[in-house]
Amino acid sequence: MKTFNSTFVIIFTFIASISFTSCEKGDTGAPGPQGPIGPPGNVNVISKTVTVSSGDWISYSNPLGGNMKGSQKSVPEITSSIVSTGAVMVYLRQSYNTGGYYYQALPFNRVVDSNNMRSYHFSISTNLLNLFIEETDNNIGSLGSYTYKVVIIPANRMAENPDVNLLNYDEVKASFNLVE
Repeated sequence: MKTFNSTFVIIFTFIASISFTSCEKGDTGAPGPQGPIGPPGNVNVISKTVTVSSGDWISYSNPLGGNMKGSQKSVPEITSSIVSTGAVMVYLRQSYNTGGYYYQALPFNRVVDSNNMRSYHFSISTNLLNLFIEETDNNIGSLGSYTYKVVIIPANRMAENPDVNLLNYDEVKASFNLVE
């Protein structure tokens, strides 16, 4: 029985090797038609999501009055060139009462109650993004987690899109072909 199996394996291997080696590659076909031109890309425009967890907020005393909390995030894409000639836009993710969300450009203020206003703002320096939340009643309390969209735009791309409304994230996203 072993002889039959060994002979069968040898014959099968021989036939298989002849079948595979005797095949020839066919002629290359004609090239296909040119595809449609895609939308312009977002060369050098960077969009990234930054999350500040509740434990990332640090309390500060504002010398002009009010209580402030801040968080510093490393953003290596904010280069010295961006700081001096480009633009950095920051948008806070906000929820609709009916579900879904939108992005609100910073800085902005929100009335908390008849005696209190909350301000959301930011500052940048090379490689750093500083996010701040401030209340006028000196009682900011604890903060939860916040999600921000950061868009970094070099000067040449700003010059190519002079009419874009930077306060409207959806317009910025469309103008610079940003992908979330």
